[in-house]
Amino acid sequence: MQKKKIVFILNPRAGTGKCRNLCKILNKCLDLQQFEYAIYPTQYRGHGEILAAQAIDNQVDIVVAVGGDGTINEIARKLVNSNTALGIIPVGSGNGLAHHLKISSNVKKAVKIIQQASPQLIDVLSVNDKICISIAGMGFDAQVAELFDKSAKRGFFTYFSCILRAFFQYSTQTYIVEREGIKPIEYKNILLACIANSSQWGFNVKLVPQASLQDGLADICLLEKPSFGQLGLRVIRLFSGNLYKDKSATHLFQTAECTLKVKNQQTISTHIDGDPIEKCNSMKIKVLEKQLKILIP
Repeated sequence: MQKKKIVFILNPRAGTGKCRNLCKILNKCLDLQQFEYAIYPTQYRGHGEILAAQAIDNQVDIVVAVGGDGTINEIARKLVNSNTALGIIPVGSGNGLAHHLKISSNVKKAVKIIQQASPQLIDVLSVNDKICISIAGMGFDAQVAELFDKSAKRGFFTYFSCILRAFFQYSTQTYIVEREGIKPIEYKNILLACIANSSQWGFNVKLVPQASLQDGLADICLLEKPSFGQLGLRVIRLFSGNLYKDKSATHLFQTAECTLKVKNQQTISTHIDGDPIEKCNSMKIKVLEKQLKILIP
């Protein structure tokens, strides 16, 4: 029987260094009668995409992203529309996509999923012609992503401190939502615009818990900025996954295609899968159905 080829692309900066002994774990947990593997650490931003392209050229069966949501995006955007399946070992800080897919952050359990799961096809999003696997956004959460990206330390407490810093700095925006066949709608006092393919940002924080990777739709959530008095209750609802039910806080709809525009045309912070991208004043979103093979438990 011919062995399946697996390439593990490891982001050494991700999370808190859970995968320093990845080779030892694989030699113990991976069935080496069925699989042959190689490990390649990324050396700079964008390197994962290059390594994934090489894996496709070498007809590798599975490419495993060992990192967080940004690492997954970097690798997966090259695997879109290929015959190579994506596996995930979530060792990032937030691990939003892995939480959504119920992939364990225990490395040994994640390796077991890679061995046992069959590839399924999921949707991806085109956001300003860039591939998004899980969640993109404009505004406050993107500003948090910028601060976190520049931080020397990773983990939840660093992320939470970035949230606090950004909350008192960020000014709200008025957004215009344009959809084909529907009159443009204006939304005021918006803290952030979330474009969701999966249910959460990370750390098990669910803004759009009903989002699906296989329904052909993006879930768009525009979140109004709370007053200081409203803040505590809204944080509780956010962490319990119930904030989307608060119609005074959120504007939520599903779409296969739309455009979000900042009314005053100011360029603001933007992110895709937790990684900051260039600032812009609009986002054109389109769902690309069943474009990525992924190993799901």
